[in-house]
Amino acid sequence: MSNYFAEKGLEDLVLVAVDFGISKRARDMAGRLGVPVAVIEKRRTANDDRSETLNVIGDVRGKRALTFDDEILTGGTIVNAANALLEAGVPRCSAAPPIRYSRRPPPGSSRKAPSRKWW
Repeated sequence: MSNYFAEKGLEDLVLVAVDFGISKRARDMAGRLGVPVAVIEKRRTANDDRSETLNVIGDVRGKRALTFDDEILTGGTIVNAANALLEAGVPRCSAAPPIRYSRRPPPGSSRKAPSRKWW
């Protein structure tokens, strides 16, 4: 995957781990791309798949953010991360393909994409 994004030649890129659990893999990929890494601090709000974004850790203002996660179930973590990044001054945000998709169907929820720019 890092070769794909390296060939794109994206300028001012920052790789963003959507939580601490994926931060090591995100740091490794950021190292291969030669870009900085940031991490989204989040917490689970209940005993289900809902989460709350608390903070963006790292310098992201003015950079293109590429979010990185290992699994997507409902898309809530990615959407919350993108909204937090846009609020932190990221002009453009995108999501790298996850390492795997969950086979469980989303629990009847639909997620709204962030209201601002994705590339």
